[in-house]
Amino acid sequence: MRQRASLTFHSILPALAVLVLYSILCDAVQAQSVSALIAQGDSLLKADKANKALDVYERAVKAEPSARTYLARARAYYMMERMDHFLVDVDKALRSDSTSSEAHYQRALYAL
Repeated sequence: MRQRASLTFHSILPALAVLVLYSILCDAVQAQSVSALIAQGDSLLKADKANKALDVYERAVKAEPSARTYLARARAYYMMERMDHFLVDVDKALRSDSTSSEAHYQRALYAL
């Protein structure tokens, strides 16, 4: 006679813990990779390579659409004097985080 396996909270708890830890680690790795992309793009901007920086920032925005990544890409657009795209990204950043001082500062740059 076959016994039925009964699922109890205690029997699935270890699997749930592993899944939660895996999810946390994946988020941490993604955040680190986005930070690395932004740092790489910033280095390219400092070297007057705005087009290459824009490509790197695009990857950061795809990985994590957030105020931080939109503002990074906006800096590249500003350096390239593409103000229409600059404004779109600054507005996206402000919609994402209305308290971002950097977003308000970049918006004020355009008004000057």
